[in-house]
Amino acid sequence: MTSEKSTIIRYVVLGFALLLSTSIYCNQQALSFTVICMQDVVAAQTTNDTESSHWLNDPARKNVLFSVVAVGQLIGTLPIVSVMHKIGLRNTFTFYGLVTQLATILLPWAVELGHIYVVVARVVQGFSMAIAFVSVGAITSHWSALREAGTYIAILSCSPQLSAVLTMPLASAFCESSLGWRYLYYSFGAVGLLLSAAFFFFYTNHPRKH
Repeated sequence: MTSEKSTIIRYVVLGFALLLSTSIYCNQQALSFTVICMQDVVAAQTTNDTESSHWLNDPARKNVLFSVVAVGQLIGTLPIVSVMHKIGLRNTFTFYGLVTQLATILLPWAVELGHIYVVVARVVQGFSMAIAFVSVGAITSHWSALREAGTYIAILSCSPQLSAVLTMPLASAFCESSLGWRYLYYSFGAVGLLLSAAFFFFYTNHPRKH
């Protein structure tokens, strides 16, 4: 492999990893920007007498949906190193990516079904966030040249900020459009599935054999 081709491949891998990590963060952040758009669910499931008791109008129960993400992330972090050693970063990152995309696609249905179902979906989203932290070091150690390690770490660490930049305007656009807030989750999940597949087919645990 020529030096020029090697450099291109390294940065393509970096790009896919950044996009997949950003997708994972976008999925987790989407609820923060769309929960205020879910009053159509309240209207469909309540009467005037019961509207105030709906879980979407209960601050404590909504707060739980943001707190359980940390629980999911803790659960996802505990086995991740041993799993990576057994099946490699390629399979591990893809698995965690697929899990969060499926949870995101199903989240609108979870909202319709009830609070506990949304809690489960949020735990799953938090579970997948664990890979975003671990992948920064793992991908850098495997794929970057020594002099480029700092650049790799800096770029991969941008995914939380990049996800906020993307999620906020997209959530606003979907909430105000005829499609509605649900299609933000469908869109994020669909794009995330494509990114997970692209990462799986392009990434290798052994760069020398690429």
